This record gives sequence, structure tokens and C-alpha cells, in this order.
Amino acid sequence: MMERTSRMAFSKAAARASASGLAASLLKYPDLKANALKLPIGLQLYTVGKQMEADPAGTLKAVAATGYRQVELSPIGKTPAKDLKKLLDENGLTNPSGHYMLPDLVSKLPEMDD
Repeated sequence: MMERTSRMAFSKAAARASASGLAASLLKYPDLKANALKLPIGLQLYTVGKQMEADPAGTLKAVAATGYRQVELSPIGKTPAKDLKKLLDENGLTNPSGHYMLPDLVSKLPEMDD
């Protein structure tokens, strides 16, 4: 008789198997890099939300200096969209994606469209 497995147990086993496969690949191919496809690596700006709130210009400059070329915007405090766009351009950053709550997005869409 086949034993039933919970979703949680299955998920844990699948994660372990994936991690094992990745570890084996890294051992077999030590030159494998996170950016093997040479695609831009991005940062979700919510991870530096407090810094963005306090100093958007300095934060974006530091993000770019770290090597990021793309950022994902999230509900970013008081920085007007036009100013944010200028800061992104000055630092060689692009914004291909973002995450917002639908009511916030709808209410602020006209100002973000500039």
C-alpha cells in the first residue's frame, strides 16, 4: 500500500532535492555563476525601504554602485514619480517591474504615467 504524503512533506523533500542538485552542479561546474545567462540582476527596493524613505538619492546611488542595473519599485514614500525617474536615470538603473496594492496603483497611475 502506498503511503500518503502531506503537501508540506512533499514541498520539503522537493526543496531538499533541488538544493542537492544545485550543490552537485556547483561542485561539478565550479565556474557556474549566479548570472550565467548574463542577464541584468535586479533588486526589489522594498528590501531597502527604510533607506529609500530617508535618502532616495543616496540609496539608489549605493544600489547602482553595488552592481545592480534593475530595480523593482514598491510603494515608495514621498518621492514623486518624476524625481524617482530622474534618480534612476542618473544612476543607470531601469525599472522593468513593480509591486503595488491595486487601490494605490489605480489612485496614483496618472502621476506615474509621466
